[in-house]
This record gives sequence, structure tokens and C-alpha cells, in this order.
Amino acid sequence: MIEEFLDNIYLKLHGSIDWFGCCNERCSFVVKKHPVEQIFNAVEGKNKCEKCGKELSLLIVPPSIYKTPDKFKPLIFRIWFLAYNMLQKADKVVIIGVSFAPSDYYLRWLFKSAIGSKPQDKKPKIEIVNRWSKKCSNCEEAKEYINMLSDILNISLSYKENYKGKLEEYLNEI
Repeated sequence: MIEEFLDNIYLKLHGSIDWFGCCNERCSFVVKKHPVEQIFNAVEGKNKCEKCGKELSLLIVPPSIYKTPDKFKPLIFRIWFLAYNMLQKADKVVIIGVSFAPSDYYLRWLFKSAIGSKPQDKKPKIEIVNRWSKKCSNCEEAKEYINMLSDILNISLSYKENYKGKLEEYLNEI
């Protein structure tokens, strides 16, 4: 889903445990965000579609090559297409807690095609938030992550310049 905060757009590409979609493929009710207390009802099949009365199912997009059940593909593809367009136009991209797991081929492709293919002078500023519990100038995991992300984005990144600390630290600075 898309959340607007100040003048920024945040895209959540992997769904959430509070997103639901109707199991009826003919129904136009695709996704609704439910309060946390209703998540438990989903496990027991108690959440019903407001339009057709069929059961709602959780919409979580796994970080793998299999992005989503068929019934949600149009919605997910629209969100990912919007993400692609936003990444291409962005002056700054903040990556919060994303692992870019090797099994998440599509996420890697999204960033590589939207940012990695741009000329160096047109690439956005990259900020990495909440990837490690503390700043460490010699973390092997940090170096591997930065190298991997540099390769995906076809850009030179450094831990010192691009890592912005834990989420709380980052929010206090902005």
C-alpha cells in the first residue's frame, strides 16, 4: 500500500499481516487494511468480504521469486510498477531494514533496473537505515551488504557515507 507522510511517498512492497484480500476472484474488493485485533480472526476464517461475504485471506508477499497468489497479482503489479517509476524519478532513496535476499530476485531486479541502469550523475542519494544494531567501521556483514547493494545499484556506496544508523537515530536527524 502507499502511505504519504509530509512530502514523501513510502511504498511497502511485501504486504503486511494486516492486509487482506477477498478469496472470490470475481469480487472487486481486493485489499483492506484491518486493525491488529482482526488479524487473529483471519486465522479462524472470521473476516468476511464487505462486498460478497466470502472469506478474506492475508496478503503477504514473500521475499522470493513467487511474489503473490494469482488473485492479487494485478494489485501487487500496480504497486511494484509505481515503485519502479518512483525509484527512477527519486533524488533520494532510503532503504530501511531491507536484506535484498538472493531469493528475492524481483526486488533486486526492481532496484537494478530502476536505479542501476541510470547514468551515474542521475542516480539518487542512497541512505541505509536500521540494517545493523550499531555503527561499526569494521563489520564484515556491513561490508558485504554495501558491496552487494553497490553491485545491484551500479553505484559506489560506503558504510561511512551511506549508513544512517538505527531508525530512531535517523528519525531524530531528519
